[in-house]
Amino acid sequence: MLEDTRRSDAHGERERIRRALLARRPALAARLVEGPSGALTVPVGQGRAIEVGRMRRLGRPRWVVVEPMEEGAKVHEPAGIGDCARIVLAALARRRMPRASAA
Repeated sequence: MLEDTRRSDAHGERERIRRALLARRPALAARLVEGPSGALTVPVGQGRAIEVGRMRRLGRPRWVVVEPMEEGAKVHEPAGIGDCARIVLAALARRRMPRASAA
């Protein structure tokens, strides 16, 4: 029964994250998908995606945002559920910023 409660809590939290993202960026509705693991993903091209999922950190499951980087990925640890949407939107904004040209 405890496992069902945790799963239910995670589902409700994931829906709060989804709603927060869509409230701030409605256009994401066409791109935001739930992966097989239950993570929310936003494809960003080249077969990569920003992912919002639960990961065991410091002995307990926590929400994390995984941002693909040029080499590897960066794991962000949101301060709370509400912070997940801010981190995802900031990661999307960084991908749109023009890169500095090498001089």
